[in-house]
Formats: sequence, structure tokens, C-alpha cells
Amino acid sequence: MPAQIRCINSGLEDLVFDISKDTLFGRENELPHASIYPTDQLVTVPKLITCVSRNHAVFRLIPGETTRYQVIDLDSTNGTYVNGTRVKSRVLGDGDVIEIGEPKNPKGIKFVFEQIEDNPKNYALLVGVDMKELRGVYPDLNGMHRFIRDRKGFDNNIKRRYNLRAKNEEILSDLDCFRNDATADSLTVFYFSGHGNYSGLKTHDGYLGPIALYSHLLGIKGKKLVILDACHSGIFANEQIVPPETLVLASTRKESLSWERDQASGIKPLYGGDFTTALIQLLSQQRHSFNLAGIEGSLREYYILAQNNQTPREAGTYDFEFPSQKIMF
Repeated sequence: MPAQIRCINSGLEDLVFDISKDTLFGRENELPHASIYPTDQLVTVPKLITCVSRNHAVFRLIPGETTRYQVIDLDSTNGTYVNGTRVKSRVLGDGDVIEIGEPKNPKGIKFVFEQIEDNPKNYALLVGVDMKELRGVYPDLNGMHRFIRDRKGFDNNIKRRYNLRAKNEEILSDLDCFRNDATADSLTVFYFSGHGNYSGLKTHDGYLGPIALYSHLLGIKGKKLVILDACHSGIFANEQIVPPETLVLASTRKESLSWERDQASGIKPLYGGDFTTALIQLLSQQRHSFNLAGIEGSLREYYILAQNNQTPREAGTYDFEFPSQKIMF
């Protein structure tokens, strides 16, 4: 997998170089550059940037690997730092920040390591219905939107339906549109926040049950993630009816309630569903792509859910990677 180093200093944004070839990084000098590591290309910065040594570091693909890269400091004067820690050698992960010179030095140079991949297009439909009773639905909808928007592949592919616009026919029609666009590499997310009972999820004009939802997900290529924050949502977490390549995360058991509360202290309360709040906080700790297998157990231990004895349910496909975070500076 190709990779690049991109400078994020103001005024040096054009300094981007591919490190698929072994690369020596250093400062311009009249003397020839030499390194104990044979390299294929040389990248330099002007002599005035004195925090960079003439032979400062090597960026390279680890021998025998196809996707893993490393940086090697060449006994530089001011050091090489990865995510704030000075290193002699370090395997790099997508989004790692590499600093030349001490991190607090305003004259230092800061890079980000980026692995270049053909990201599949991902899709999301976010639905919220509060019936003017639940105070956490709209904040939950916004929170989930922000979280998904910041993961790779979802650009301009997130649909929202709230209250009057959240009717059964419209929701299912949106899912049918994903059938035409999703590929075998895509991830499609369906999220719901609102009321629920043994009939299903309370939409604006009725109830959306498991059979109706899953029959429309069935024709969508790729993997599907269903996240439900509603009372009795555990009726959807039934292994016998969950479609192939689909993971279901339900906020509670089929016979139990879901809860919401003021999620922030202060004069102006901010309500949110306990399950959605816990899920977003837990997932937001993962900057890189990650496997959702076993997240049910992690959620059960989360303090918000534990206070109400709310027990999330997980069903379906367990080999399930969620996209990495976009790299934004």
C-alpha cells in the first residue's frame, strides 16, 4: 500500500513526498548527502531550517512488508518525535504525527504519515423520532452524524430523517437507493433513536419492524451496521433473522427499556440517550480502523449503562471493521 509524508506547517503545505521508495530526509547543504542506509530518493528543506540535520531521518517500507512503514532517526541533533515521543526507530500508523526537532519548538517541522488507499464509498441513514417526548433524540442524531462524518468513505453519503420526514416509506426508499450505489467493499450504517416496542421502531406514521428493515437491507451489497437506541430494540438482535454480513447493536434486551439523561453539567442541560452517548464515546477513542467484535461487552461495562442496568445486545457478523478517522489538521 503506498504511503506519503505530508507537512502540516503553515507555508510548507506543498511539501509532500511519497515514501514507497526509501527516502532520506535532511537539510540542504553544499556537501553531498550520505547515509548508512541506502536510499532511493532525497528530500531536503532549506538551510535556514536549522532544526533539521543534514542527514536527519530515513522513511522506508519495512523490508519484507507490503503495508508497514517506519521512520529511523540518523542520530540527528534535535531528534525525531512520533506523536510527541522521541524515537530512534518507530513503525508508523496512519495519522501518526512526526516532528523534526522538539515538539514545543515553534521552528520545528511537523509531518503527518498517511497511507494511501482506495477507500470504498460508505453510506449511512440516520433516523430520529422523538414524538415531542424524548429530549435526547435530536442531540443523539447530531452526535452520530458528527462521528460518522469524520470516518473515511462517508463523504456526502449520509442521509438524515427526523420526525415528520421519518415515515416508513421514506426510510425504506432511502435504503433501496443504497442498493444501487453500494459495492461489495462498502459499509452501510442504519441508525435509529426514538421510541420502540415489541412491534418495532416508532416512526412518524407507524412502526418499522425487523422483517421490513432486514428485507430492505438484504439487497445492499457489502457490510451493514444497524445501531438502535430504543426501548425493546433487542427484538432486532435475533441471530435467526439478521441478514448475512450485518452486525446489529441494540441498546437493550427485547423486554427492557432504554434511558436518556442530561449528559452535561451546567445551566443548559444537554440530553442524550445513554446507549448512543456511551457508543460514540467508546468508538471515538479509536482513531484507526477497528473491529467491532465483542463491543457488546465493552458497552455493558460502561458506567452510564451500568447505572440503569441497561444491557446492550449484539447479533450478526462478528468480523466487522469500522473505517478509520479522517486525518484533519
